[in-house]
Amino acid sequence: MRTDNYRHWTPDLDGQLMDGIASGLSIEKSGARLGLTKGSAIGRFNRIKQQMGWQAT
Repeated sequence: MRTDNYRHWTPDLDGQLMDGIASGLSIEKSGARLGLTKGSAIGRFNRIKQQMGWQAT
């Protein structure tokens, strides 16, 4: 049986990730502060960047 450790992304969690990055943290460190893996933080950043375009960087 699979245990569901999946954490759903919320606008608040997206904002916290992006705020950390905007303050100069790496994507990995910003995600780690939120209890996320490197892969999940990078993946989410890339999806946000695709949606927002240049404004995300």
